[in-house]
Amino acid sequence: MAEHAAPLATIAIPTFNRAKLLPRAVASALAQDYRSIEILVVDNASTDETEDVCRALTTQHPQVRYMRQPFNTGPVHNFETALRNAEGFYFMWLADDDWITTNYLRCCIEKLEQEHHAIVAGQDWWYLGNDIELKPILTEVEYRHPGHGIVPAPILTAHEPEPQSRVLAYLRSVDSNAAIYGVCRTDTARACLPIPTCIAWDWLWVLLLLNMGTLGAASDAGLYRNAEGISADLRHAAAQLGHGPIGKRIPWVLIPLEVFITCNQSHHFPMITSKLDRWTFAIKAALVTCIHLPALRQNPDAAH
Repeated sequence: MAEHAAPLATIAIPTFNRAKLLPRAVASALAQDYRSIEILVVDNASTDETEDVCRALTTQHPQVRYMRQPFNTGPVHNFETALRNAEGFYFMWLADDDWITTNYLRCCIEKLEQEHHAIVAGQDWWYLGNDIELKPILTEVEYRHPGHGIVPAPILTAHEPEPQSRVLAYLRSVDSNAAIYGVCRTDTARACLPIPTCIAWDWLWVLLLLNMGTLGAASDAGLYRNAEGISADLRHAAAQLGHGPIGKRIPWVLIPLEVFITCNQSHHFPMITSKLDRWTFAIKAALVTCIHLPALRQNPDAAH
């Protein structure tokens, strides 16, 4: 009997002015040992050679699909466009300056289905600089001994049975938030749209996913992340997201506020039917975030 074809998975790569680094991200996606994939590159109206690079990639690789925004829509909307246009049953984002081990997609999907999570992320490793001499595609064996000063981030999971407990556990522990680059079912991810357009939007998107189910980890799979990306400067991120003078100067103060707003919205957490209970949960979430912030401020790579 012939084997059934594996469900299609979309690896979406939102990009802006990363003509030099983008091919490495695409190469790592093409090298996945989960073979039923599409690679969707969404270009946020780049002004460098990104469009030429992308059109060349689509010519060389039929799995690569290219979309170009008519104007720069901002980073959050570009990520959202990628999710809305994905054709796969499974979905993940991959940053245009990052790359993944060859087993990343397969290991995350296996965990996703075997353990019935809402989302599964791999082990994330941080590297500094774009000129380090590393292979553009690393196997699951090679990533265990990375060298070159690459630092692993703590693996975060949320297995608590209740959504509120999962959210609070996540907020107590979140650091570099590899979950934003985890694998989930596309329908599950789309149920969390629209993405809040604000500082720490990636945290908030994970909060909404945790309302849908648990967060698991595929520790044998690796995600390599550039510590010199936009997440290294929250002030830059706040400016791009249109925050005012206070947000641009001290963007950390906005994070507990955005957590409170998200957790206090009934359409995000419909299982909390009492308005008082929802306020209590939102206040707890904001307070947990406030308590956690001093540790995060020692790590400039901890939040977008």
